[in-house]
Amino acid sequence: MKIKEKERIDIRIVGGTALCLCALLPSCFLALLIAQKIEACQDKEALSRTLNENNLYGRVQLEWTDHDVTGLAASLLLQPTQCSIDLELTTETLSCASFQYVCKALSSSHLARSLTVYLSKVMPGHLESLSDALKKNVSLKGLKLIEEAHESRGSAVRAADGLRFSTSVSNLEIKCISGMELDDVRRLKYLIAEARSLNAIEISSTFRFYSSYAYILSEGVLCNPFITSFRVSPGFVANPDTEFNEPLIRNNARLSRAARFVLRRNTGKLCAEAFELFRSKASLIERVKAVSGMSDSDAEAAVKSAEQFLSDNYFFINQVVRDKLECLPGEGTQIDQLNRDCLRLITRYLKISDVIVK
Repeated sequence: MKIKEKERIDIRIVGGTALCLCALLPSCFLALLIAQKIEACQDKEALSRTLNENNLYGRVQLEWTDHDVTGLAASLLLQPTQCSIDLELTTETLSCASFQYVCKALSSSHLARSLTVYLSKVMPGHLESLSDALKKNVSLKGLKLIEEAHESRGSAVRAADGLRFSTSVSNLEIKCISGMELDDVRRLKYLIAEARSLNAIEISSTFRFYSSYAYILSEGVLCNPFITSFRVSPGFVANPDTEFNEPLIRNNARLSRAARFVLRRNTGKLCAEAFELFRSKASLIERVKAVSGMSDSDAEAAVKSAEQFLSDNYFFINQVVRDKLECLPGEGTQIDQLNRDCLRLITRYLKISDVIVK
């Protein structure tokens, strides 16, 4: 097998698991090995020992068990490298204590990029530790919660409650095998309204949602100015897209205005206010990239430049000053005698919306 640089390999291992993985992983060109299914488990302990001894947990994706928690947690706490981690956990194969141990490491990790959790045979300790990790982690961008059993109904929404305090997770996906109870829908509504890091949400269920549930969720979307994508599938009753249409159009319009300000296509007050709203959001970087074709680094640099532009031109954008700033003589230092750094310091404590233009 020829492996290209930084390639992700997705394979199905039938036997000789440890031998196969140990042969592939020493390659410095392999970024991630995904083993979809391991049918032979007699060498599981040997495999775990090999991965642990060689610090390879960050480059393998398996169905983790209690044998793996020490090495898996250690891999999450390594210093940031070129290989970020897409972590997958299953509550059925990890004891509550092991799951809590990994979640504690996840809380402090700067490597974890996405997290997928398969919820089955869920205990309260699973949900509490996961929710706490979501509150504290600052590197996760995507979260997927999948309820795999009927007795797990509602566990995804309860676990996601930690996103109310997250500053990094922008994409949330929830899959429900048994639909949702009314209490879970209400809990999710408040989560959507308060989780200000989120911009894209997808909910799927094997059961139909009531149209009243769609209306409840739309109230949450209406309260969050950062949600720009909301999908529910399948089979909402009464074409629920109309429930989300107005707030999503409003939020996307604001995001587009923020991107126009970054690209200097419109530096008026309305676009400046939108930029202030989205300046720290990942969705702004993505929108700038989409409309300009910039790379990640160029888009990030453009946003930083726009912040400087806003600070330098605050009084002009708000029409406090039309052409130049000039004061009448008076005692003490007048504002027109302050240098640019002083004016920047003043505007750091002001918002565009603080000045109302009639």
